[in-house]
Amino acid sequence: MTSLSIRAAPPPQVPPPQAPPPQAPFRAPPPRQGDLDLPADLAELEAWIVAVVRAAGPARLAEALAAAEAVAAERFPARDVVRAMRRALTVHLTEGLSQRG
Repeated sequence: MTSLSIRAAPPPQVPPPQAPPPQAPFRAPPPRQGDLDLPADLAELEAWIVAVVRAAGPARLAEALAAAEAVAAERFPARDVVRAMRRALTVHLTEGLSQRG
């Protein structure tokens, strides 16, 4: 009698998962010169703060925020300036950070 040897087929080769393609770093568009003029309308204050901060860059962030707050407070109530600064920093500027990585 002959012995029959049955071998199981090897498992299929599954390619390793591929890393996602690298994304280009997020680059916010530079503000236009008119974007840096303090708006007359409170509704535009957040966008102005974002433009000022982006124009200043990371090295001058603290200085830009302090100057923006002081200038805006000459035209708008302090509570509105603080609210706009908070919103600009937590919503608009963190969007850029989350898109970076």
